[in-house]
Amino acid sequence: VFCTTAPIGKGHGGGIVSYYECQALKEISELIQVVCPISEDMGVPVETISLNDRYHDNPFMWDYVTSLKVKHADIAFFNGGPFSSSTRAINPSLVVVDVPAHNLEVSVEEHQNLIGVYPYRQLIDQPLRDWYFDYMVNADLIICPSKMSADYVKRYPGTKAKVVVVPHGTDLPGEAKPLPEQFKVGYLGATGPDKGTIYLLKAWAGLMYKDSELLLAGAEWRENRISSLFQRGQRVNILGRVESISDFYNSISVYCQPSVTEGFGLS
Repeated sequence: VFCTTAPIGKGHGGGIVSYYECQALKEISELIQVVCPISEDMGVPVETISLNDRYHDNPFMWDYVTSLKVKHADIAFFNGGPFSSSTRAINPSLVVVDVPAHNLEVSVEEHQNLIGVYPYRQLIDQPLRDWYFDYMVNADLIICPSKMSADYVKRYPGTKAKVVVVPHGTDLPGEAKPLPEQFKVGYLGATGPDKGTIYLLKAWAGLMYKDSELLLAGAEWRENRISSLFQRGQRVNILGRVESISDFYNSISVYCQPSVTEGFGLS
């Protein structure tokens, strides 16, 4: 059984990772069920879950609802979390969790600087934090996408001996085209405080490059407070969601990943 809080598919970072994890599980096991918010056709039974606005950002409610949907299986693979209740409901012989952890202290600081509050109480309130990490402490294997991510997870008691590093896979570009005539810098991804996009925009405003353009791709750019910090005339082009990632990379001269802290940026 594979469970995730990410929408499985190619249009979202966590969704891409979940998609390939499902494909890998199908290759090495009999994947009998996928439980997630939304999914592309995986060729296996999928149980979709949804929460109303009141509970949508409550990870423990996601776990509870998932636990009502899951079947018994020999192996439980979790992406995201926590999934303590779901683990008990599945009652597997082997539990594997994928945890793309990053620097919590830096993340808290960036959220407070940009939006005034850190919204994920389960990571900073100690009783909730212990509850949140319970599913990892009781897992048989913890997969982290980078050494840095693994080092953060190992800080929590009971996890160190279970952690292995397995980098995320991703699609390679279909072809590499010549550089564009105009100098273009690109960013593709989310816009949250951890991503450091506000620093990219400030740096770009100060460079004053002539005959150049900053391209910002990703669904979140269409409705985001950061985009209100600049005017459209400042050589910045908001593309929003792009259908072809390969075409986007071929349209730019340089790619910039301004993340302040990152578990493993797919871009």
